[in-house]
Amino acid sequence: MGDYQVVLSHLKDRNWPLFGTPIQINDGETTNQDFTFTYGSLQVDSVPPHALLSWPLGDDVEGQQTNAPFTIRSRSGAITFTARLPHYFDAIRTNYFYPLSDKDTNHLKIRLLPKLVPIAGLSWTNSLGMVFRWVESKSLWACEVETRVADYLAFTQDPDSHYDPLPKLFSVTSNGWEQLGYSWDHPGPAFLQSTNHPVIGVSWRDATNFCDWLTKRERMRNPEVAHLDNDQRYRLPTTNEWFALAGGRTFPWDGEQVRTNGNFAGIEASLSNWPAAWPVLTNHHDRFPRTAPVFSPEFAPSESRFYHLGGNAAEWCAEQVLCGGSWFDGESDENGHPHTTLLTPAADPTERHDRNGFRVFLEDIPSPPGNTK
Repeated sequence: MGDYQVVLSHLKDRNWPLFGTPIQINDGETTNQDFTFTYGSLQVDSVPPHALLSWPLGDDVEGQQTNAPFTIRSRSGAITFTARLPHYFDAIRTNYFYPLSDKDTNHLKIRLLPKLVPIAGLSWTNSLGMVFRWVESKSLWACEVETRVADYLAFTQDPDSHYDPLPKLFSVTSNGWEQLGYSWDHPGPAFLQSTNHPVIGVSWRDATNFCDWLTKRERMRNPEVAHLDNDQRYRLPTTNEWFALAGGRTFPWDGEQVRTNGNFAGIEASLSNWPAAWPVLTNHHDRFPRTAPVFSPEFAPSESRFYHLGGNAAEWCAEQVLCGGSWFDGESDENGHPHTTLLTPAADPTERHDRNGFRVFLEDIPSPPGNTK
């Protein structure tokens, strides 16, 4: 059995040293010693704030789980805290607290490291190089540009996607709308597209399938590279979410006029394969009779750095309507059609026109009522 040596600290005589005095207890002997623990205040916080902190339940602490920051009355000793926050790695930290009086206060700050997933309030670049900017008023992200040909190409080439390859594209010609067998990747001789142009000729169903495919793809990626958590997803925006990108303006730019900031149907459209009877904006001219690259320097972004909220490709929304107008729109010299808040009537979810594209939004999926993450 052998001898035992016990170190007692915080004895009733508060003048004793912090770590007390060794007491020798021989084999088979019993000894009694009165001692007491001192309580003090422990302040706990997290970086980022509001992490959920949990610790073992016992007589020495008040409570077991709460969100930082908080203060508890704690008895001297070691307390192990676990901090959790959505989209951050769990952090475990043991705090050693030995107050000398009940007026002592200790401070513990637990820092959590982010996962390689979207973090609320921060911009995010996904596996396709699509940049998503945080929209504070809606607590979600929106891609800074329309979905590009390059992005859509990755979708169509994946055997696990639900891409429908049948060409059903309605094209603008000198005879009006015609179906000539063209498709998004071959929109016709009058329609020059590169990988940095917005994809057009996609239906609402195509766009939602793309969002579902991209969500699944990035949830399955190696967690050591950019990916999504299981409670995050890509989707089409509601119209109110889409309108929020323009900050409530009639136009997404500063000022109540189209000026040169939008790729709409101006004089350049009438000089292309365009029906003679169709009107254009006679006070507008840009060098793109069809779509322009998503980062064309001729077209300024909104104050929030979103490009082509007006013009270029009309953008599908969740309600099966199109927002923002397109290269095709120029029906009125009063600029009514390019209004940010103008909606088209609800369309057939399978229709494909060479003016129609989409912009992807990204969200944290809300927890069901009564549940917490």
